[in-house]
Amino acid sequence: MKKIVIVLGVSLVVLALINFPTGKTFPPDEMAGTWQSDDARYNDRFFRLTKTTVIFGTGNTDIDVYFITDTKVSIKGSDEVVQLSLHRPGEADIMLSLIHDDNVDIEEKEESLRLLNQPKVFWYRVNEEELVLF
Repeated sequence: MKKIVIVLGVSLVVLALINFPTGKTFPPDEMAGTWQSDDARYNDRFFRLTKTTVIFGTGNTDIDVYFITDTKVSIKGSDEVVQLSLHRPGEADIMLSLIHDDNVDIEEKEESLRLLNQPKVFWYRVNEEELVLF
């Protein structure tokens, strides 16, 4: 009887630890900022990443704002993939998977982001004054 109580107690503690809600996770600080691609297909686009939001500039003066509800980091091959769960009120959540390269040597630009589904399109950090929308 004593063993059953101990096993039951340990099982309850393990179950509580597994299902205990964790705090909200945020994107890495080094990914925060405004990003723009030099790819001609995206010359009027940008996105701004903060701890809690992703703002997509979708051409002209249009923007789409999404709230980050969760962040997961995983390894795919040699890349560290940051997967953001994005929410916009009244819509289904979407996933945005980014690869942060902090030592890319392309045209002397040291830091870039890539979308997991577009690995050959690089997005570079820009200051607000440098943001160029054609």
